[in-house]
Amino acid sequence: MNDPLISVIIPVYRVEAYLKRCVDSVLAQTYPRLQVILVDDGSADNCPNICDKYAAMDGRVEVIHQANAGVSNARNKGLKMAKGEYILFIDSDDYIAPDMCEKLLALIKQEQADMAVCNITYTYPHKSDFTPSPVFKTPGTRISSEQALVLAITEHSFGDTGIWNKLFARELLTDFSFKEGMRSEDFWALCDLFPKAPKIVYTPQSFYYYFQNPAGVTASRNLRARIDSYQAVKHFIEVCRRQDYQAALKAVEYRYLDAAVVAAFLILLCDKKENYKDVFNEIVELGKMSKEKIKRSKLSYSKKWFFKLVLLCPGLTKAILRFPIIHWGLTKLWRAEA
Repeated sequence: MNDPLISVIIPVYRVEAYLKRCVDSVLAQTYPRLQVILVDDGSADNCPNICDKYAAMDGRVEVIHQANAGVSNARNKGLKMAKGEYILFIDSDDYIAPDMCEKLLALIKQEQADMAVCNITYTYPHKSDFTPSPVFKTPGTRISSEQALVLAITEHSFGDTGIWNKLFARELLTDFSFKEGMRSEDFWALCDLFPKAPKIVYTPQSFYYYFQNPAGVTASRNLRARIDSYQAVKHFIEVCRRQDYQAALKAVEYRYLDAAVVAAFLILLCDKKENYKDVFNEIVELGKMSKEKIKRSKLSYSKKWFFKLVLLCPGLTKAILRFPIIHWGLTKLWRAEA
């Protein structure tokens, strides 16, 4: 058989309500030559049993059971087991169109590319689905690594910073592993993978259905994620400087400043300044060196005001945030801007 094998890696953790929808969408693919790797990451619900039932039902399904170690660790375990010439990552509460594997593989072969990227559809539990306008309207549009990095931080229809709407040639993942212990693992991974792919092909067709989980998080639980996001944007900048990607560096400027503002806000709000002293001081230095950039940036007036106040007097800023109306108002305002 000449058709290449596609390994589909699905980390599984507490998604009992959505797991069947996800796996069924993979097993129903029009391209049948698949290796489906379900990595049960210590899920305490019925997910382990569901995974085992699929393995017993379909020989293409393989299951790994492990103690909870996070999504990056689960993906790395899946990569070690993967035998395919191509790799696809799917989040277990999402699902894919029946022809996703067939169409993306065909594009890679047609354009002799290293990676194929499709448009996505955002799905919600209580409102209509939303498909962003495509970046390019012609299927098979080839783009450079730098273009891909720019699009990853500016265009929702490029999957934003997600790893999951992209089919990778196995060679790109040689000597690669997802960074463990952080929340922005997808963005970090794309920063490392895009420069390794000389040819990337894009289709405006939407094959990936990304489920928007409505569950909120408290500020303290969100702090680590926001700091990780700030660190990931820093990593993006480091990669772009090494590659001399000037267009990408310009595109990331707003996101870098925005990530810094939000991280500083949460560090002060959650009373964690001492825990994250190095990060906070780094953000303050960034602000001091970037006053003109901040002034002409796309940051909202409230974020510019907050950044100036942090630079002027962090102690005063922290004291102001103790008033519930202040931190509640900023949180609501900035969520609306996101």
